Amino acid sequence: MGIELIYLPFIIFAIPTFIYFYRKVDSKPKKVAVVLVAIAIPIYLHFYNNVYIENLHSQPLSYENQKKLEKYLTHFKYTYIKHHDFFAPPGRRYLHPVLRDLKNKKNQEYIKELYIKYLNNDGQITYKEVSSISIKINDLARYEK
Repeated sequence: MGIELIYLPFIIFAIPTFIYFYRKVDSKPKKVAVVLVAIAIPIYLHFYNNVYIENLHSQPLSYENQKKLEKYLTHFKYTYIKHHDFFAPPGRRYLHPVLRDLKNKKNQEYIKELYIKYLNNDGQITYKEVSSISIKINDLARYEK
C-alpha cells in the first residue's frame, strides 16, 4: 500500500515527539506505555479512516432520498440537492459541494445516464456514488459556457 502523502506531516512531527517523550520518561513501564501508544495511534487512525468511514460511504441511500435524488437528477435541478440527505451517511459531517445547474443538454443527459448506470448496478445507489456524480456535475458545469 505504501505511505500516503497525507500522513507525511503526521510522521514528521510524530517521530520527534515520540523520541522526546521516550527520553523524558524515566521508568521502564512508562516507556512501554509510550511505545504502545505510539503503535496504537496509527492503527486506530487506519482502522477509522480506511475501514469505518469506507463502510459508511458504501451504505445505500434510503428509499425516500433515492427517489428525491432521482427527481432532482432527471429534472436537472442539481442545486436543490441537499448535502445532508445525499452526500454523507447519518451522523457524519460533510462539506457539501456547491452544485451548479447544467445548461448543456448533452451534459444533462450524461449525468442522467451516469445515475441510471449506478442504479442499475445493484438497484441502489450509495453515498460514494452520489459523491462521484456531484464531482462530475461540478466538473461539467465548470467548463460550460
